[in-house]
Amino acid sequence: MKDEKKIESGVIPFHCCSSERHQCLHDCREAGNCKVECERIINEKKIYKPKTVGAKSFEYVSHIKANGKTYKCSQVLPKYKKMHDGEHKCREALHTCQSTCQACGYYCTKPFGHSGAHSTVHGNMSNCKFMVENNASIEFSEQTTKWEIDCATSIAKEFVENTVRVYTTGDTAEAEICDFFCEKMGRGHFHLIKCDKHKNGSCDVMETANNETYYVRRHASADECGGRNDLDKVTHKYYWERYLKFEDPCKLPSQKQFEKCNHFCSHSDHTKIKDDCGEIKKSYCMERLWHAPVTEQKSDSINTAVMNGHVFSCSHPGKYHVLRNHITYLIYIYYVHFVGIKILKLFLKFIYLKKVYSLSTSVAA
Repeated sequence: MKDEKKIESGVIPFHCCSSERHQCLHDCREAGNCKVECERIINEKKIYKPKTVGAKSFEYVSHIKANGKTYKCSQVLPKYKKMHDGEHKCREALHTCQSTCQACGYYCTKPFGHSGAHSTVHGNMSNCKFMVENNASIEFSEQTTKWEIDCATSIAKEFVENTVRVYTTGDTAEAEICDFFCEKMGRGHFHLIKCDKHKNGSCDVMETANNETYYVRRHASADECGGRNDLDKVTHKYYWERYLKFEDPCKLPSQKQFEKCNHFCSHSDHTKIKDDCGEIKKSYCMERLWHAPVTEQKSDSINTAVMNGHVFSCSHPGKYHVLRNHITYLIYIYYVHFVGIKILKLFLKFIYLKKVYSLSTSVAA
């Protein structure tokens, strides 16, 4: 201890052993991350324990949470010197952006100080929690491909495991993967974000493209966000480009589907038509999400049916077009941004549907 005090005061040189040079022990202080993992890395498999009484636990893959690294300074200390000249720098010539995805916490992989939208791989939604309407529970099934060794032949065989996941209010969403989430939500889903103009003017934001003007942001009703009146609903595109400011991780065909109305015809005739995956092929409204009500006079499409303000490419005997609008909602915890979900039977399938919410602790008061 006495020697340490003498070193600090400069009485004894910091570096006084027989070695001529020592590595600097300080961290690199260059702006940005020294290293960012550019792929989703599996950390371990975890067991998810739902809060719902009687719900079975299930296994899910947990990925490494923080993929940004800071290296040690690469400079060396000359003999009898406590510090080196110049800044603390590592050997990496290029450092990356330090902005993170607010849902999973993964760092942007672009160079520090880049222009345009951020970009990253995405991991588990560890910053998110569910809130379910009336504190009920929701169930959905998911198929997972696994391998097992046949004891008799010692040959690995592939099999499909069906898992039922049950969520309720307060359950974490960490078992879900961020970049797949919007794909699962499907056509016409929207996101919820904090309203900043409710008391001082209109929350509505409109855009015009191809001589068509449409909403991209509107104030959400209390029914759409668990009784709250301080949230806005935004389109998928608005959410990623203008709110999160990250590149849209979803495929282009999916992005186009997200912009469309999600009301569909529930006539029994449609149960006879199935897609390549064996799922019922729905007949959706042909208009854009949040479109103005369409009448027979306003519709310029041929061979279509207009019902309750929506346009369908199908028609049935009599005045039949019962609309179904399957929407659930989820809000990211720790961050004031939300997402409205419509679940399609892509990667998961709801056994029964209820409205789902999650609540940010930072805005819960």
